[in-house]
Amino acid sequence: MANKTTMKNQLLILTLTLFCTALFGQAIINVNNTSSGVTAQYTTLAAAVAGAAEGDIIYLYPSSTSYGSATLNKKLTIIGPGYNVQQNPSLQINTYVSNGVVENLTFAAGSNGSLITGLDISIIFMNGQANIAITRCKLRAYCNLDNTNNILFEGCFFEWVGNPTFPYAINANANNNGLIIRNNIFSVAKSNSSYYDVVIQPSCTSIVENNVFRWYNYFQNSIVRNNIFLNNVTNVISNGSGNSYLNNILAGNQTGLGATNIIAVPEATICEGYPTQGSRSFDDRYMLKAGSPAIGAGIGGIDCGVFAGATPYKLSGIPFVPLIYQVNAPPTGNAASGIDINVKIRANN
Repeated sequence: MANKTTMKNQLLILTLTLFCTALFGQAIINVNNTSSGVTAQYTTLAAAVAGAAEGDIIYLYPSSTSYGSATLNKKLTIIGPGYNVQQNPSLQINTYVSNGVVENLTFAAGSNGSLITGLDISIIFMNGQANIAITRCKLRAYCNLDNTNNILFEGCFFEWVGNPTFPYAINANANNNGLIIRNNIFSVAKSNSSYYDVVIQPSCTSIVENNVFRWYNYFQNSIVRNNIFLNNVTNVISNGSGNSYLNNILAGNQTGLGATNIIAVPEATICEGYPTQGSRSFDDRYMLKAGSPAIGAGIGGIDCGVFAGATPYKLSGIPFVPLIYQVNAPPTGNAASGIDINVKIRANN
């Protein structure tokens, strides 16, 4: 008789398989490099990409071992398990410590239209791609973009370390049009003033909305709205030309943004766990505190920050597939009576 853990894994696989097949109608490829008992076709992401057909879905299981680097040369959907789920234990039944870790993820010719969600990624490179969505991912180093169109970063957690060669989390370097950066947490305040969360170069256009930033930013030709800039340094935004700043909250003094922005707000009045995290998790610490000046301060009366807007941030980057968050089952059964299992599944839209 299967034990509860095995039944949970089997139910999870069945739920994901049925959902993905119904939603996308494409083949599902499982990737697992652990001894968890999950049957998988591949143990590395590169091998899965090589074996996939256009439009296939690749699912990465939680692992403490990296799935390596990969170059995407076809349109794919890659779904990971989210990140740091153990810090937000109410999200699903498996509060695993490990993530779906990927090193360098390079988008090459043919990868237009790809969707990446729920992964823990080190570095992203794009040059010449279009219509790519990076959602609900943890990003540990940096993202470099050249000559792209309609790229989306949404609901991600940026934990970048920064270095003199790549001193930014996102760099829209040249000719990037239609870039959307929304509902992301940029979590690290650096000691080096030459490091930036986001750099938008003059030859680009972007919308930057409902994010939380903790360090410097440089914008050109951008609509910047409903964001929270937590660092209380003066002029945390390097204001280039062609920008529109609307309804942002800033902890520091800032010049030249316009009347709808609120500046010099005490840091401790904005978010639940900032600047002191306390008992909050790594990402729910950015939920708005009761009475926060960011409540209702956005355009149209919405809140500023990542938990507002059309696509609110999801804790731990839980992907949009249904996941089991509760299973009630007896430890044993018999052929006559069978086993009564009660399963609760959350949609995670």
